[in-house]
Order: sequence, then structure tokens, then C-alpha cells
Amino acid sequence: MTLEPKDINWEAIKRELEMAEPYLDECGNKVKGLFLGSVLSLTPSGKYYTPWASANVSESEAEKDQEWWEKLEAEAGKHGLFIESGIGDPTDIIVSKLVEEKEGGGACRGSHKPKKR
Repeated sequence: MTLEPKDINWEAIKRELEMAEPYLDECGNKVKGLFLGSVLSLTPSGKYYTPWASANVSESEAEKDQEWWEKLEAEAGKHGLFIESGIGDPTDIIVSKLVEEKEGGGACRGSHKPKKR
């Protein structure tokens, strides 16, 4: 069963993020992150794939996943948050909040997800 981004309790996530310890991302930005779940259990296809190796997903599945990611990013953005994939496991979906941006550090923020084929 797919979790619809509009059904996520964003206020609870923001409260959890306030209590989280900040860390520095690879560009030196201070951020806080919270594990939302796995691509394998949250996305419509339940599959992990990349644009260059996507034989395990149909065009229809990829389109549904893309729509889901766009909705997730939009909902997160409404709350001043953004979505990233896990550093150690790219199937992890992380909801993040920028605490302090290093000058020129904006390039590291954003989503890392499968793109439309």
C-alpha cells in the first residue's frame, strides 16, 4: 500500500526534526534529517531503480513513481522541508530541514530519486 504524501503527518515530522541533532552535509550546510521510510515500501512500484538501469520497472510504474515523488517534494516544500535519499542506503527516504546554509552550499540540497525514463 502506497503512502500518499498528503496523508503524512508533517507537523509531527517537524516536531521530531526540532529534536534531532544537526549534521553537516557534503557541502557544509547544517541540516537535520529524519528517516521517513524505504523506497521499497513507500513508492507505488515498491522498486528501486536508476535511469540508466531500469529494466525491473515498467513505463507505467515509473510514471506513477515520478508523480509520487513530485507530490512528496511539493508537500515537504510546503512545510519548509526537502527530501533526500540516504547516504549509506539510497533506498532510504530522508525528510530534511536546513538549519544553516553555508555560502555556496545550496547545491547539496534537493532530491536524489529516479527520474522519468
